[in-house]
Amino acid sequence: PCVYPRQPTPFRCNRPGGPGHLGDPLLHPGLPADAQLLLQGVRSHWGIENALHWVLDMAFREDESRIRTGHAAHNMSILRRLALNLLRRETTAKGGIAAKRKQAGWNDSYLLKVLSN
Repeated sequence: PCVYPRQPTPFRCNRPGGPGHLGDPLLHPGLPADAQLLLQGVRSHWGIENALHWVLDMAFREDESRIRTGHAAHNMSILRRLALNLLRRETTAKGGIAAKRKQAGWNDSYLLKVLSN
């Protein structure tokens, strides 16, 4: 679920294919129907989508991954997030995350620089 204990939001959303998948986000029945609060929840949800999931898909082609067996998909997801955080911390190279990832694959000295940050 997308509910975080430290971040109150009027939405509960389930990822596709997850347990209890209902499709679209649901309004929390215990909260008042305040337009500003709903707008904040929608923006919070899409902020997460734009800041993390979109970058993972564009830089690492996460949506095209064919890894399905055992815990491999979860393990690769953790490694992708780790790599994304390391690439974001590295500020000497110009370009986006995908370009930095490719450069780290081509250039061992740049890879060591990324890993040592």
